[in-house]
Amino acid sequence: MTERDDKLGLAYGTMDLSTGGTRLGKIRAGVWEARAFWQRVQQYALDPNLTDSDFMEGRTNLQGLFTAIAYSPADTVITTARFGYAHRVNDKLGTGGANPDLPQLNPITDYRVLQFDLTWKF
Repeated sequence: MTERDDKLGLAYGTMDLSTGGTRLGKIRAGVWEARAFWQRVQQYALDPNLTDSDFMEGRTNLQGLFTAIAYSPADTVITTARFGYAHRVNDKLGTGGANPDLPQLNPITDYRVLQFDLTWKF
């Protein structure tokens, strides 16, 4: 069996806030974006030392759904709210990888995250 790393998602909004949105890289007040995606990373799909810790704590053998909403109330400010939920793909295996946020926790059986960000670009 081949191990896989899959992601499927959808984004909609007035502009892409993650890249600055305009060709000059400036953010405008009133722009917004909503994203939702499903991600699955099997136990041996990736080197656990190279996984991204933004979602699923940088672990493998997890799959879940993540959502994000971003809004720019001013020309240089972005507010973002994110929520994610994940569970193990294979209950017989652990959740490989490590992150300083939860270093001793393995396996992660039920992962939920709620995160709020305030970004000021200058």
